[in-house]
Amino acid sequence: MDAARKALDLIEKTHSPPDARSFNLWQVYAQGENRPLCAAVDDILARKRTLDEADIASLYQAHLGEKSSHDDAQHIAATLMREVQKVLESLDRSTGSASRYDQALNQISSRLDEKLDAGALRQAARQISEVTRNTIAENEAMRANLTSTRAELDAMRQQLDEVQAEALTDGLTRLANRRHFDQHLALLFRDFHAQSGPTALVMMDIDHFKRFNDQHGHQTGDVVLRLAAETMKRNTPVGALAARFGGEELALIVPNCEIFDAIRIAEAIRTQLRGRDLVKRSTGQRLGRVTVSCGVAVTNSQSTASSLIASADKCLYAAKERGRDQTVSQIDLPSAAPVRRAG
Repeated sequence: MDAARKALDLIEKTHSPPDARSFNLWQVYAQGENRPLCAAVDDILARKRTLDEADIASLYQAHLGEKSSHDDAQHIAATLMREVQKVLESLDRSTGSASRYDQALNQISSRLDEKLDAGALRQAARQISEVTRNTIAENEAMRANLTSTRAELDAMRQQLDEVQAEALTDGLTRLANRRHFDQHLALLFRDFHAQSGPTALVMMDIDHFKRFNDQHGHQTGDVVLRLAAETMKRNTPVGALAARFGGEELALIVPNCEIFDAIRIAEAIRTQLRGRDLVKRSTGQRLGRVTVSCGVAVTNSQSTASSLIASADKCLYAAKERGRDQTVSQIDLPSAAPVRRAG
């Protein structure tokens, strides 16, 4: 019996809450590798033979670590488990209903073998009608329950999709976050040889962003970040991923993209941003123009995810060093250029 099946059995046996955190804890317990957890669980079971919600929470925090960022997903998973349990119960009721119907018909059939008068036959007919009506009613109730459960499951599936999307999205810019960026780039390199062309990476940094924040405030700085993100998003080709790499730095991963095409994309973003003259709405104060520096790199047959990032970052640093508000690519640099960062 595998650990997952054992965990389900233990949840039932100990009357533990049927949620994702409980399932995870019992699965680790069933594997037997976390000895402090196993000892703590055994101690509680020796005292009261059950683990309630408070016990599970305490054990989870002490031995597995509480992951509050996953609360939404855990809540949906718990609800999902309850809905599945409802389906199983409905199916059990359906099986029991069919079995009772079969037994009742057999009993009536055995009496029909005897010599019955008209009254007894009418009674048997009424019994068959009643048993049939009850069975139909039970099955209709089960069908209604299953229909309702299906709607709940569909709603939860949509919620899980939304939770997953939110976990991979930067809250301020609504671009992909760094986690999504890393996952996407790793996936591209896993299928590297299946691509028809190189993968391009554009790294973009807002020039003098710290000074802008200090002069005009962080709220205005956030507006500038969102503006840069929206401009990048408008210029993101189909199949590419725009992300907030960190701080005021944005990134664009473009599969099957040659170096000159990637340079054109970077330049389109840079020039469109530079063409915007910002004005602070609350005061009418002119804030000037937003400029960005861009670094562009593409893969070759020896590239890795980390080497591609390092190459694009090297180009970005060169753009900063050369006066900002420009795009520098691999073809603009000697191969021995150092990898450094500029603010």
